[in-house]
Amino acid sequence: MIDIHEMEYYNIGYIFYFMQYIMTRDSQYTSWHDLLGQLIENTQMKQSIAQAVHVKPVTLQRWVSQQSTPRNTNMRALQQAIPSNYRQLFQQLVARDMPAFAQQQEQGSIVDTELPSQFYTQVLNAYTHTPTALYPQALCDLILQQAIAQMDPERMGMIISIVQCMPPRQDQKVRSLREIYSIGTPPWENEDDHHHMFLGADSLAGSVIIGHRPVQSANKQTPNPILPVKWEEHEQSAIAHRIAHQTHIAGCLLAVSIHPHFFTDAHEKLMAQYANITALAFEPEQFFAHQNIALFPMPNYEQQKPFFLDFQRRITAKFRTERQHNRLLTFHQAQESVWMDIETSLLQQPLTQP
Repeated sequence: MIDIHEMEYYNIGYIFYFMQYIMTRDSQYTSWHDLLGQLIENTQMKQSIAQAVHVKPVTLQRWVSQQSTPRNTNMRALQQAIPSNYRQLFQQLVARDMPAFAQQQEQGSIVDTELPSQFYTQVLNAYTHTPTALYPQALCDLILQQAIAQMDPERMGMIISIVQCMPPRQDQKVRSLREIYSIGTPPWENEDDHHHMFLGADSLAGSVIIGHRPVQSANKQTPNPILPVKWEEHEQSAIAHRIAHQTHIAGCLLAVSIHPHFFTDAHEKLMAQYANITALAFEPEQFFAHQNIALFPMPNYEQQKPFFLDFQRRITAKFRTERQHNRLLTFHQAQESVWMDIETSLLQQPLTQP
């Protein structure tokens, strides 16, 4: 029979040999390429990591063989995709092999916080020379294209939207917001209809407008009871900054990423600058006093989509109805009237819990 002291001896010996095994095993990884190569020998693991980083499996193999080098945002996503029991070792190897990236990551400055001087020139040209009817969309398109290129230069998965306050209702209160223009990188690159979405008090956009300050939700998986956010497909982190003129608000600039903890202080500075420039796209009457904004919750995107399917037909019907009453509408007036009708319908819809 083994007494207690002998058992302790065997346990200590087991732990010693186990630690020796771990150290020997880990010492074989001379670089992060080696560790990644070992992990992706498992086909299921390879697919899982590639999917999390949003690259093809063959790209992982090229990184391992050093035929290509991951961009900074790829590497940051890769570190998060590595299994937790290997993540610390992987990060140590990355820090040793890529010291510049490690320093940049530690400082949180992965993007340039200064807007290009050429961009300001383009904005002024649009402001000065674009016909009135085309100006709002032309300026918004210009802003969004520059913003997405600067805030997601590696095209890691982001959508940036300009969100506008809907015109007040009979009680002179703004009850909802609507995404009027959007631009995205995969998986949102081809979602042209996403900018139709209505947002309310239960959204990050609503929070920034009601709270009168920029807000950020860093991680979908860690809900903030003070800042409830209704997440849609692909969305993992988000940041928003209001579009204002003095004390009045027209809406906000909203950016969403497929990666948790994506947005840094640099992104927040950029959002503020782009939101300030976006204010030039709105007319004075499109800005509202804070006390006149009383947002309601709105249905999620899936509930809203059916209301957008017959949008063009509803505009045509609106033209026809107004003509019958000897009233003529411009296309913009008819379009805005239909948006108001849709808003009314959505405000009456029961809300589905996530």
